[in-house]
Amino acid sequence: MCGIVGIFNRDPHKAVDQRLLSAMTGSMSHRGPDDEGVFFSGPVGFGHRRLAIIDIASGQQPMTDRSRSRTLIYNGEIYNYRELQQCLIQQGVELITSSDTEVILKSSSFSSFEWLEKFNGMFAFALWDEPSKSLLLVRDRLGVKPLYYTASYDSFIFASEITPLLLHPQVRAEVNPEKIPEYLAFRDICGVDTMFKNIFEVPPGCVLLLSLKHFEPQIVRFWREGMGKRVQDFVDPSDSAEDQLNTLLTESVRYRLISEVPVGIYNSGGVDSSLITAITRTLTTGTELHTFSVGFEEASYDESQYAQVVANKMETIHHTLVINEAQYASSISNAVLHLEEPINHPHTVQLLHLSKFAKEHVTVVLTGEGADELFGGYPRYRAPLLSPYLSLLPKVISQGLFTIFQRAHLRKAIKIFEDLHDCKRQVTQNARLIPRKDFEIFYPDCYDFIERDRVYERAKNREGSLLNQLLFYDQRTYLPSLLKRLDKMSMAASIECRVPFLDYRLVEWSYLLTEKKKAQLWKGNKILVKKLAERWFARKFVYRSKSGFGVPISAWLRNPKGLGQYLDILTDRKFKERGYFEVGAVERLIKKHTEEVEDHSEILWSLLNFELWHRVFIDGDEFRHKSPT
Repeated sequence: MCGIVGIFNRDPHKAVDQRLLSAMTGSMSHRGPDDEGVFFSGPVGFGHRRLAIIDIASGQQPMTDRSRSRTLIYNGEIYNYRELQQCLIQQGVELITSSDTEVILKSSSFSSFEWLEKFNGMFAFALWDEPSKSLLLVRDRLGVKPLYYTASYDSFIFASEITPLLLHPQVRAEVNPEKIPEYLAFRDICGVDTMFKNIFEVPPGCVLLLSLKHFEPQIVRFWREGMGKRVQDFVDPSDSAEDQLNTLLTESVRYRLISEVPVGIYNSGGVDSSLITAITRTLTTGTELHTFSVGFEEASYDESQYAQVVANKMETIHHTLVINEAQYASSISNAVLHLEEPINHPHTVQLLHLSKFAKEHVTVVLTGEGADELFGGYPRYRAPLLSPYLSLLPKVISQGLFTIFQRAHLRKAIKIFEDLHDCKRQVTQNARLIPRKDFEIFYPDCYDFIERDRVYERAKNREGSLLNQLLFYDQRTYLPSLLKRLDKMSMAASIECRVPFLDYRLVEWSYLLTEKKKAQLWKGNKILVKKLAERWFARKFVYRSKSGFGVPISAWLRNPKGLGQYLDILTDRKFKERGYFEVGAVERLIKKHTEEVEDHSEILWSLLNFELWHRVFIDGDEFRHKSPT
């Protein structure tokens, strides 16, 4: 795991400012504390920070293939690099190192991108071709590794994080005002845009290509998302679906244990991370295995006892971190600083704490991320399963029930009934975190978001059932926000997180499953994953209610000496003068929430994190002189 940054000047005679690039590279020292390297060639400059995990002795970057005059900087891991090394050797290619970096470099082509489909891993890299004066940026299929860019008439600038871009004199830290409604509703932005104006993400599964001749970035999708694949392309089709999952997941975990530094597991005690722990233990019998969990002092939000059950059964060395409200509240600004956009998920903060805690013992961790989006794990996925039955109700009855649910403040029921007769909104609004009535206080006529609608059209044209459409959609809209916070919070502590459930073979195989293998109305969610987990754990453990990394935000926001103190920034002069939100409405929301008349924690959390982000990144120039560490 590393940090990459680069500058490409439009003028071929304008050399890259070496001091500037070094400063931009140094701003990501937390992503790569082990080594630093730079490369300069006329209008192009690359910077690299390295967290050494594979081929520690000879995997330094930037790496240049002198025979073809190509230079690479790379963040991530190619797990099947050993097999690819053998393929290259058989083709007569000379390899100097034993690193996955050289595999990318020697496999590369600018004329086509089929070679990228051979890579099994998580990656974001930049490749410079000297003869053609061309730059290629690539991001892995699901966007596990981030890659940002911005462009002006004079320069194209890219980096693993946004902070280095803001250090460039041509880049201004400005709000992207058109995206505020989308952030408020979903706490993330779909597509290439970010909360910063004119700062973009390379889309997952895509390449970005530009050259001195054609300085306008061209984006091409290289991942075909499993189109045309069959079950036999991944596993033995005569095996049961449960055995197929076990085969693919075991192989995925095996790949992700490849490392020259200690590997551990974030085990929350939930089914997904517990299953990863169990499979890891079967592959590492007789060796030390460290697992980590984080809990709260509030018992109803603390699942660390389940993590301990797994640790005892799998004989791991388990470490539990317990944080309180004061610690959580004091860490929010630091989490915003590292996330670089307004905090989406409240558990972002404890993930930062957990990563710093785990770094005392390991450098690499496996997580259970992605299982919910592949196999239908969230309770909200039951909505499309219910809708065919509820839509049979006479409209007068369904509208009457909707009114009753609204008066009773039954949020889950409201969400099901408000889009009961609209299939599109059942998909696109399923992950909306803010109650519609709260959202409409500020944006009464804003329901549709263009980029999200485009993803829905792709999902609808590809997937048959409403549930499978929703899963495909969530993998491209909701999952990226989880992966972003996983990368940023772990790398803040110089920890590499690996996600076995997001092995591309497992993802593409999951598209071939019927929805009944994933979720059924009367049988629950994530059926196949839980069935596999029964091989190691008791049914009572496997089928208990889902909690995840929950945070008692609602209660804490009512404590004026704890998290509630942040609500003051939503009523002060700075907030009022910005003019983004109607101040009187915000004050009413705060009053009703703190007096326990109604629960408005979701929208208040979004508002205060937007304001915190604005103060950290947009207000004043002093930020430019601060290190993110």
